[in-house]
Amino acid sequence: MRLFLAIEIPKEIRDKLFDIQKEFGKDVLSAKWVAKKHIHLTLKFFGEVNENLMKKTVEALENVKFKEFSLKVGAAGFFQRKGLVSVVFVDLENSKDLHYLKDDIESSLLEIFPRDDSFEAHVTLGRVKKIFDKDNFEDIISGIKINDEFKVKEFVLMQSMLTKDGPIYSVVKRFE
Repeated sequence: MRLFLAIEIPKEIRDKLFDIQKEFGKDVLSAKWVAKKHIHLTLKFFGEVNENLMKKTVEALENVKFKEFSLKVGAAGFFQRKGLVSVVFVDLENSKDLHYLKDDIESSLLEIFPRDDSFEAHVTLGRVKKIFDKDNFEDIISGIKINDEFKVKEFVLMQSMLTKDGPIYSVVKRFE
């Protein structure tokens, strides 16, 4: 099974993020947009994991303890690969609590998975195929700023089943 750890984004914020996707018209870029119901913050991607390893992962994650904290959604941005825009995202406030949680998760999983210290707190909106109007794209990106906050009370182990119509996510286990 294909697994990842995530923090779910509240519906009202997902609605705003989904609306941002619409600001990039088809004349600006071509992208594979994340479905509204799938918008989330990825904490760690595991890839394909067998049943036995999944059980060990759940056991290890049950030892992670954290207090509720807030995250603030910030500005839009993009990642580049080989000089080309590859991902459009919105960033999340550089929260110490989020980084403590991420560090605790990584530490709890050390005997199962390698540590990943390349974490950048962001919510992917879409994967860019091609930009048609770079100036307009940059204007849109620079104008997007969200200042909504939400409480993080849990993180979730999710399964992602890839289909021809896109991924189907299901919750394996919630960790509060």
